[in-house]
Amino acid sequence: MTINDSGYTISQYAIVLLAAGNSSRMGVPKQLLPFRGKSLLHHAVDTALETSCGPVLVVTGAYGNEITHALHNKAITIVDNPQWQEGIAASIRAGITAAMNAGNADAVLLMVCDQPFITPALLQSLLQVQRNTGAPAVAGRYGDKKGTPVLWHKVFFPLLLQLQGDTGAKKIIQQYDALIPAVAFEQGLIDVDTMEAYERLQQWKDE
Repeated sequence: MTINDSGYTISQYAIVLLAAGNSSRMGVPKQLLPFRGKSLLHHAVDTALETSCGPVLVVTGAYGNEITHALHNKAITIVDNPQWQEGIAASIRAGITAAMNAGNADAVLLMVCDQPFITPALLQSLLQVQRNTGAPAVAGRYGDKKGTPVLWHKVFFPLLLQLQGDTGAKKIIQQYDALIPAVAFEQGLIDVDTMEAYERLQQWKDE
């Protein structure tokens, strides 16, 4: 498959929020942990809704009932991922498939729940960089790597649908690194994978 460095336009896009994991290192559903007055899940969903003019798709799995209940009054679509135990790749496949079925999406903006400092301004920056460059994808940059949130033009959908296991789209980003501009998001280094990380997050907010 040939992917160019520019020339791609996006008129419609969906936001896919990956929320299917079982938070095995936490012992509790981290999606529902409180931060600044609402859950990490609600922070992510509200950010997506404020940004998107297209569908917001929330991929659920391990805690599907709890997350569906928590979002009952939000203008989102729940996408059940029965293969969530495989890892994040199954959630990406489910989200991309749902976006393709939901309408004429030219792109998908992939988000996760455990990056609590994602803002509408950051997501708008990804979209603006794509408009300015015509790039096939635009990623967040933190530390020495690129990662979520990532805006993927549909030219990448076939590759995203081939992902397997618990590695996400990191390999695709690495393979096409030269074609993917990035937006600075140093707070992307702050994620919530363990209870210790969550406790540090709570301390960080009070600084």
